[in-house]
Amino acid sequence: MNASSSALTTALLLGAAALSATGCFSETAAPADGGSSTGTGGATGATGGTGGTGGTGGAGGAGGDTTADTGGPGGTDMIDDMEDNDGSIASVSGRVGAWYTYNDLTAAATQIPKQGDTFTMTAGGRDGTGYAANTHGSGFTVWGAGYGFNFKDPGDGDGGSLKSTYDASAYAGITFWAKAGPGSDKGLRVNVSNKETDPSGAVCAPADKCNDHFGSPLTVTGDWASYTLPFAKMAQSGWGQSVAKFDVSTLYAVQFQVGKNTTFDISVDEIAFLPK
Repeated sequence: MNASSSALTTALLLGAAALSATGCFSETAAPADGGSSTGTGGATGATGGTGGTGGTGGAGGAGGDTTADTGGPGGTDMIDDMEDNDGSIASVSGRVGAWYTYNDLTAAATQIPKQGDTFTMTAGGRDGTGYAANTHGSGFTVWGAGYGFNFKDPGDGDGGSLKSTYDASAYAGITFWAKAGPGSDKGLRVNVSNKETDPSGAVCAPADKCNDHFGSPLTVTGDWASYTLPFAKMAQSGWGQSVAKFDVSTLYAVQFQVGKNTTFDISVDEIAFLPK
């Protein structure tokens, strides 16, 4: 699917390079200098819709010490296990969306899947399962690149995002498996956007202070490992508008973002909500 035109609008508002999400849609606005904080991206429906406005942002580089707990996934509400190999999250519990990639549009840089292309899963999931979500590339010099999905977004690919908020107040956080490929930098930041940090929520202002989402920095390894990220431990990077409390009843998206000047090959699998 094509990247939504609203991504460019968001980028202009932020005064930085715009990013278009690949794999069915998404837009992301440029971050502050070198940020690793991701913004929301559009997501498509289970049959392949598109997604929309998003933003990446923030100072606070990708990676660093992990603030997540590691251990077994333990989630009972699977968001996506990738085994259907269709590029969309599971259509359960009111969720609808597709995977997408996005980046800072550095001219000579590369990212696979490419922005504007339909997202496809990669063979070889965690511990012998069939598929995982992977993105790899290098050369981004403004703030970096990432990939992710919206929770509720049946956008059509041409008209931009139709995303709305998703109530995750029944859950304590998210859990997933991840690993870095050979030669990959291992730092990333997992961000969860909501109505107060995403410009689509019409709450944050001014525009260049939006997209400082709640999230957690991680340092992954070259082997599959599980990560548990409680909502209560997520924090903003600190460069944008400060939000007093993370409202998980108004979520938009989850994104996995790497920083600038990195070579990345990141895979994730079996993403689930963590029950309270």
